[in-house]
Amino acid sequence: ASAAQDMVDEEDVIDVGAISDGSVRKVSRRFIAEIVEARLSEIFSLASGEIEKQGFRGVLPAGVVLTGGTAQLRGIRDLAAKSFDSPVRVGLPDGLSGSIDSISGSAYAAGAGLLKWAMAQTEELPAARSPRRRDGWGSRVKSFVKAFLP
Repeated sequence: ASAAQDMVDEEDVIDVGAISDGSVRKVSRRFIAEIVEARLSEIFSLASGEIEKQGFRGVLPAGVVLTGGTAQLRGIRDLAAKSFDSPVRVGLPDGLSGSIDSISGSAYAAGAGLLKWAMAQTEELPAARSPRRRDGWGSRVKSFVKAFLP
């Protein structure tokens, strides 16, 4: 998919039969891009409205950071920059160490950020409320993630 329909060739088609009932059905990539662009414009418009409602319109000097897998769509930065009238960048996880090749994309930026934030929160708890653990950060992350699993 693409966030900008003008970036897609009108003659380019894909088979969407596997997605629906399994029959052979071809759809123009441009048609899909039109739908994606319209929905993203709508989402950005709603987000921009919320930013304005909170009184932050015009006070985003660093701009907007897009995260998640959708942030990898072709043309999304330009579309977001127009919608927010602000600089836009794609966020990537940083400050991670170890074997991070599989989680170094924007799809994992928000999750990695939340884990880092949670770890910082547990370190800031007063000693009386949370005794200092002697195990490493890996155990703390494991415990944090386990809390969300059934």
